[in-house]
Amino acid sequence: MPGSTTRVFPVALASVVLAAGGCGDRSPERVVLTGLVESDTVFIQLEGGDFVTSSGDTVFIRPFELMKTEVTNRLYETLASEAGLDLPPDPGFPAMGNYITAFPDYPVLNVSPIEADSAASVLGGRLPTSAELEYAASRGLGHPFAGSFPWGSLDPSEAGFPASYMTSDNWDMRNQDGYLFTAPVGSFPLSTAGFADLVGNAAEITRPVDGVSALFGGSWLSPTDGLRLGAYQYLSVGDRARHAGFRIAR
Repeated sequence: MPGSTTRVFPVALASVVLAAGGCGDRSPERVVLTGLVESDTVFIQLEGGDFVTSSGDTVFIRPFELMKTEVTNRLYETLASEAGLDLPPDPGFPAMGNYITAFPDYPVLNVSPIEADSAASVLGGRLPTSAELEYAASRGLGHPFAGSFPWGSLDPSEAGFPASYMTSDNWDMRNQDGYLFTAPVGSFPLSTAGFADLVGNAAEITRPVDGVSALFGGSWLSPTDGLRLGAYQYLSVGDRARHAGFRIAR
């Protein structure tokens, strides 16, 4: 498919390069990370090229790699320890206490854009831009893609509930996707390019612009319209939200 490939690159589990964190006069360091699970650290390579965003702007996307899944609680614990970050506050989901430790394969939540970017740097990565996430999510779709979903134009209720989201306006019927809140990453069908949970589950923090990050893809708390490509919420760089997580680009 022009503009994308589906080759995957698992991060070496014995060691990774710790990025300089934006300091131009500092050389990367070799660090050793233990306890990583290979499925948490798979990247998909995208070729890039000219791309028309959901807002109608034409941008050039440089070749990049994007993590197949959202960052899991399990992975974040390791990255946070290496980056010197505190673990995030518990999101407070009923019957899901100790969320970050008791639900290791669920997406991490309640991290700020600053914390997310710092954690990403441990894997030599960064936060993706909103244009990069739109590019990844639109692979296989026609243009214009704004207002559609990574699986096409079908409403998610007609497509078999292929994401973790608020499936009904009735709070007691919101779990027709099988989950009351978040779901383990990769619980739903992959996109054409091989990505999991590009919409729903955790709203994904993007690279900040003027101190604010756009949240891409909606979340477990979003109605159908919040999953549409081009629908965004926003988060200041120092703030957290219990529906927001991230995935890593590099």
